[in-house]
Amino acid sequence: MDINYFKAIQNAIGASTPTEVSIREAKRDISEGMLSSIGLITDATRNGHPQMFALAKEISLFKYNILAFPDDELNIGDVLEFHDEKWIVKDVKLSNPIQRVGIIYLVNLTLRFQNHNSKIIERPAVLDKGQYSTTIGEEKDIRYPNEKIKIYLPYDEDTKYIHMDKRIATSVCYDKYGNPNLETYRITKVNHTTVNFGKGAHLLELTVESDQYSPSKDSLEYLVCDYIAPTEYPTLSGKQRCSIGGRKKLLLGGKRTYKASFYTESGAEDTDAVPVWGFDETEGITAGISEGRLTLTAAEDEGLIGKVLTLTLKDADGNYAPCVMEIEVTV
Repeated sequence: MDINYFKAIQNAIGASTPTEVSIREAKRDISEGMLSSIGLITDATRNGHPQMFALAKEISLFKYNILAFPDDELNIGDVLEFHDEKWIVKDVKLSNPIQRVGIIYLVNLTLRFQNHNSKIIERPAVLDKGQYSTTIGEEKDIRYPNEKIKIYLPYDEDTKYIHMDKRIATSVCYDKYGNPNLETYRITKVNHTTVNFGKGAHLLELTVESDQYSPSKDSLEYLVCDYIAPTEYPTLSGKQRCSIGGRKKLLLGGKRTYKASFYTESGAEDTDAVPVWGFDETEGITAGISEGRLTLTAAEDEGLIGKVLTLTLKDADGNYAPCVMEIEVTV
């Protein structure tokens, strides 16, 4: 008998050991079984990309085992979306050579925060109130329980800047007089090391404790603590307008040039106006001005990704209302 024909009928083409043949057969059988499973999910996404899964054993009302198809990826920290809900992969069994089996938590929080500028960032998160520590603050004027809980969310280029002592809000609540407050927490520990196992894992674990709402610093409207408002430059009466020409994205390791334009009340461009540029001084970003145009250059530093720079433009004589543009460093 031809050896290649024998391997073909045994599903062994390319396999070098009997174990590899057994694994192939197991993958084929499992895939066929999953396709007929009552837990099959055909319209799911993983990190925004379509991928099929099968729900397995329910751990609790909000935690499930989930099965990826053989040879498909499933990593700790992935965000899955199906049944009109989002889920975060908390754990993945890595020792299974056939398929990835994970534990997913139902997302119950959209965490909003800022990284030292006015840009509001949102991430799906799990607020896990499995209270492992509940104490009372020692100071007599602190009347809230110093409750420590966990928050899980993906670790990425924005969330990596979340730090200890950062304050976050989870929801709007009301005091006994009916006044709205924020339910706020302070981060006491940031962990993205001991919760990640295996290649591709990207989970962030925050330990937080209850904190006090500050009406002067926190935004009820945006659910953001220590809110940084955008810089506004309102048009003044009697002032003519100006504009900044150029892209709002600055590529890492690249450069962008921005043009100043000034317009009279009739809409004609005033080419005699002298531009005065203002910009955030940021390490790794260099700026140069030539013939009234501003050029920004970003260094090859991954720490710059996600940084937002604010450009301002006005004229030397003060005849035009200033304008502003926010520039984000991207890849």
